[in-house]
Amino acid sequence: MLHAADTQECVLRGANVNFHTQVPMKGAPVIGSTPNFTSSSERIDTWYLLGVLSLALVVVLPAQLSAQGLRDRFQETEEDAEPEKKPGLAERNNITPNPLMTLIEEKKYGPVKLKEYTSSLRSTNPRSTDEKIIDEGVRYRVYKMTIPENWANISNFRNDLIKDIDIFAKDSPRAKQIALSAATKYLTELLTGQPRIVTLNAILALGQLNEKTGNRIEKTPDEPYAPAAEPLLSVVEGTNQTAEAKIAAVFGLGRILRDSDPPRSMRDKIAHVLADELEIDRDTKLKPDDAWYLWRVVDTLGYLKEPRTAIGEPVAVEALWKTILNDSIPIEFWHVRVHAARSLSQLDLDRSFDLGLIAHEVVQLGGMVTVQYNQNVNNPVWRKCFLDLYFTYQPQTAEDVRRGWGLLAQAKTPALRTHQPLVAGAYQESLKLVNGALKNQTPTPVPNAILGEVSDWMRKNPPASQKLYAESETVDEIKAATAEADPNTAVSSSTSSAPSG
Repeated sequence: MLHAADTQECVLRGANVNFHTQVPMKGAPVIGSTPNFTSSSERIDTWYLLGVLSLALVVVLPAQLSAQGLRDRFQETEEDAEPEKKPGLAERNNITPNPLMTLIEEKKYGPVKLKEYTSSLRSTNPRSTDEKIIDEGVRYRVYKMTIPENWANISNFRNDLIKDIDIFAKDSPRAKQIALSAATKYLTELLTGQPRIVTLNAILALGQLNEKTGNRIEKTPDEPYAPAAEPLLSVVEGTNQTAEAKIAAVFGLGRILRDSDPPRSMRDKIAHVLADELEIDRDTKLKPDDAWYLWRVVDTLGYLKEPRTAIGEPVAVEALWKTILNDSIPIEFWHVRVHAARSLSQLDLDRSFDLGLIAHEVVQLGGMVTVQYNQNVNNPVWRKCFLDLYFTYQPQTAEDVRRGWGLLAQAKTPALRTHQPLVAGAYQESLKLVNGALKNQTPTPVPNAILGEVSDWMRKNPPASQKLYAESETVDEIKAATAEADPNTAVSSSTSSAPSG
């Protein structure tokens, strides 16, 4: 919900905007099943036979046409009329399957064993036989996804695995732990040596496993299964994984970080791995898929909570800060930079960080975005940027309020209260840019007069330091390290400059 604290507040009425900027990962592509083929060979053969018999009654058959010849011809006709078996999905797409279960084994499992499986999941005090039945049932659910004949419905089979555990083991903590552990084990097997469709669905399933099921009435979210973070992180680190696989893995990690409580060692490991993924220099050639992946990485880093690792390293802060300042990122992908600012505002920053410098650079970035927006107001990427610019200061949901997200909330904490005047001023200037771009249903350039006001404010309100924290590089040093050689492909400016109109 947007706040309306003063007359300068963000005007977004009539814009018909969906403010849920987090884009949930779609399920695996549902591949259409092959249509049923109804053979008409019997009807054709019947009419053919009647015709031949009639002809034999009224016409003298040539001597060469013997009874054996008729049989041969009938046999040949029947063979020709047999419906040709159409190639399956694997054959059509030249996919080499690696099934871990056969169709015969799948059928052999049967409804009786499935009933035993769901009954064991309900057991509040599972015995060793129940453990074996649960393990076998989970294995059945997972392995059947590797059978190519099942790929047309693979997303349904994935959902069946999740629903079994969520529904039947809801009131059986021990049975649920057995099932979750087995699911993680068998799904991890599918991360290598399987076709893309199988691997992707295994990754999605790992990210969907729940320790506890949420309550819609009480508006509590599901609590993800934290141990699934380990195999998901291995996907991000893997060199042979596809772009969609890594995006799905990072999405699952974000869900675990946001709504679960993985061990601090795992949180720190995630911070290091994802920070490495944000290493973007002037020689990096980004494509749209790369930008979408990087957006997901910066989004997930914002759920870490801790700005430093257990040994005091500001890994996530450093990665997000350098992304905000990275002028070598192509203009069309600047939504990654603005989202990095929003994610940085969600970390629990302490007095060792210069919150005023962050706010000052957010205004700077907002001005640069506005200059580009004015050149192409119909590009939807700028709308995303302005929304994230606003939510860098203000919480978006009631849950965000509870978590204390946003620069304005951070500036009210005792540790960061000295930065409150600069943060409040930066918010008002950023609000001018947001309102200028989003207040009208029809996109309209932001007046140069507003850009001028923002420039004046930045000159009159410089940050106290150019270092985000004591051991960091200055803003100018960071920008120089990533400066784009071609001035036509990026905009570069320091904290002492301001957005131009």
